[in-house]
Amino acid sequence: MISFLVKLSSEGKLQLVEPSSDIKDSYLGKSESNLSSSKILFENDKLEEAVALTYYSMYNLVLALLFAVGIKCENHSGVSILLGKVFGFDNSFLVLARRERIDKQYYTDFNVTKKEVQGGIVSAEDFNRELKSVLSGLNSEKIQERRNQFKILVGVGMNKEKIYKDSETDGSKIFPGDSSESPDAFSRVIVFIDNAYLLRLKKYFFDSGFSYSLRSFVEKLAVRNFFIVEKIFLYDAPPFQSSEPNKDERRMREDYDKHLFRFKSEGIIVREGRTQRLRVGESLVYRQKGVDMLLGIDMASVKNDFPKIKKVVLLTGDSDFVPVVDKLISFEIEVILWTYFNRDRKSPFSRSNYLIKSVSKYVKLTKEDFSGVGNE
Repeated sequence: MISFLVKLSSEGKLQLVEPSSDIKDSYLGKSESNLSSSKILFENDKLEEAVALTYYSMYNLVLALLFAVGIKCENHSGVSILLGKVFGFDNSFLVLARRERIDKQYYTDFNVTKKEVQGGIVSAEDFNRELKSVLSGLNSEKIQERRNQFKILVGVGMNKEKIYKDSETDGSKIFPGDSSESPDAFSRVIVFIDNAYLLRLKKYFFDSGFSYSLRSFVEKLAVRNFFIVEKIFLYDAPPFQSSEPNKDERRMREDYDKHLFRFKSEGIIVREGRTQRLRVGESLVYRQKGVDMLLGIDMASVKNDFPKIKKVVLLTGDSDFVPVVDKLISFEIEVILWTYFNRDRKSPFSRSNYLIKSVSKYVKLTKEDFSGVGNE
């Protein structure tokens, strides 16, 4: 992310300028107008247009905040990054709103519902309210702190500061469809999740009683890595059921179905194998069957099923997926691994060099990645 800001600075699209109250107020007015217009469009069933203006109400408010401290940025992705890095403000909703705007404006295969748009407007109101609180709390000392933080991030010296005059206001605006938005800064990805592995990891990090939204978890990691999530596939198997299920089997199935419903309500595509019960000596052992095969088949099919996708994410720790990883890379599709490992060879999360060396990149998950992602 920092290298991206440095790149924008070298291209003249990101500058340290003089703070401007006039420009700040101008963008504040645009933000309020955008939100009012989005509500009118919503009431008149102009949903795609409402989505766009809902996003711009937030985006223009962030521009107001940037100009209040003297930062000019001509790139949407850069604006989102600055909000997080310079102000320490959670930018995930702004990034998601931008993705929604791009999807609804530029692609014809996305549906939009009134419920989704209404929820977006309400969330934008909350976002704007919190951001206005940050804006109203600025003073000369805090402004200088933010400018210093910007210099640290981008490496801007005092002798490189540029004076930004009000007469140049039009040059700072980024309109819908403006090529300076650079949507390619974010890559579209398909995410494949080995749920058995994810459940083990959750239990390793948390003793019990922790719940979270799987989609929010994925989206949070995606935003951090400059990804836009196209689809999420999750692979699991329902618990074993006898011909006449006992109380424990029924309870496990009810719990599984409850989670299955929540995954599907979040738009996650669930692919199911089966659970086999085997007797090993005096013990009964339960093993999933067909789950890894489904995941492998779906990954290998990305080239044909999603020809525009050039990156996929695989969340697992299982080296059995190395052959399909190799196949995708041979198709010039990057494979990014989300995983966890430690140095204990007896641990269920001991490092698999075979798997890690096979992928294009890997991200080591942490306990903190699960925080702040809502409840299931």
